[in-house]
This record gives sequence, C-alpha cells and structure tokens, in this order.
Amino acid sequence: MRGDLIIEREMPAVVLDFCAHAAAYDALLADWDTTSVNNSTLIRHPGISFLSYLRESYASLKAEQEQLLSSK
Repeated sequence: MRGDLIIEREMPAVVLDFCAHAAAYDALLADWDTTSVNNSTLIRHPGISFLSYLRESYASLKAEQEQLLSSK
C-alpha cells in the first residue's frame, strides 16, 4: 500500500475495508488446499464506494501535481 498517497490525515474507512478484503484473500490463497470457504471466510469488497474514492483522490492528486509543476 502506498500510504503516502492517502490525502486524508487518517486512513479512510473504505481503504481499511479494502485492505481487510485483500488480506482475507491472501490468507485464503495461502492455505487453499485446507481451507473450507464459506460466507464467514471472506470479507466483502467495499464495492463502488472504494472505486469512487480511488477516482476522486487520484483526480485530486493529479490536479495538485499539475499545479505544483506549473508553478516552477
């Protein structure tokens, strides 16, 4: 994770939700042969709220980058 690209002072809940989702999959894949998969095994992807956060924060960072580069 590139924490330096997080705009907010605190880690956004939607990013934490995605990290939990990814970590659950990592654990599942690491023990694929012995793990019984059910609804309690996996943590759901945060969905559109995560994608919206990524789009908005990326656009904000790009705008700031353009502003900084143009002020040189």
